[in-house]
Amino acid sequence: MRKCPSCGSDVNPEDRFCWMCGTKILEEPSGALLAQEDVKQVLFRRLDALAKKDEKALLDSFDRKLYTRFDDWPPPNRQESEEALKNEVGGMRALGNYAYEVKDLKVQVLGDVALATFHLHYRGRMRERSFDIQSRVTTILRREGSTWKIIHEHYSRFS
Repeated sequence: MRKCPSCGSDVNPEDRFCWMCGTKILEEPSGALLAQEDVKQVLFRRLDALAKKDEKALLDSFDRKLYTRFDDWPPPNRQESEEALKNEVGGMRALGNYAYEVKDLKVQVLGDVALATFHLHYRGRMRERSFDIQSRVTTILRREGSTWKIIHEHYSRFS
């Protein structure tokens, strides 16, 4: 399976158009498009890890030394790597019925750094309390050899 470059829906390798949004799926991606697809895979793997409660997949998405985060949940301050990862794993463990939808995903690859921006609609339960949130997300990734790692995330809720 591949992801649609526009909406993030799963598309079969032989599909020429996304069944969800109609975006044309390129048959032979260039090097830049391959890098964009690699970045998208990391983003979706990170979000899917929350739904599957897969701590290893979640943590493997991040550069554990450089990672920082501004969250749309408390605390509102910048979280440095150790605190951010501890909060993310703790939140994942308390999460139930998690589902998400990514819209308006744009990835720009600038050498060994990539910038991804998108709208994230996510919902579920956190410690017996339901939530339904829409946020703007900016994610910065760094290439480490042939893999991409998230080094910063900034979540900002729609008012």
